[in-house]
Amino acid sequence: MQICAKKSAHTAATVQTQMHSEYSYYTNTSARARQARKKSLTDKHIRAALTAIGFALLIAAASADNAELLGGRATLFVAAVGVLAMWTGTARNA
Repeated sequence: MQICAKKSAHTAATVQTQMHSEYSYYTNTSARARQARKKSLTDKHIRAALTAIGFALLIAAASADNAELLGGRATLFVAAVGVLAMWTGTARNA
């Protein structure tokens, strides 16, 4: 009887250790997945903001050019910065 009890106790400890290691693995995996998803959403928001800022700069450059508020080089500079912001915002692997 004592041999069975010792064998059962050993088996229970082994099972408990295995369950703990599997729990730890799945907990850490899901934490990594949450962090990756959060980073991905943040990157999408940043890219969307850059695209919107670039578009707003292009509209501002066109409006300033029509109203003759800026000189030729200044208008070209604002438009170039707007295009660069839009291009950076739409890049996937930036």
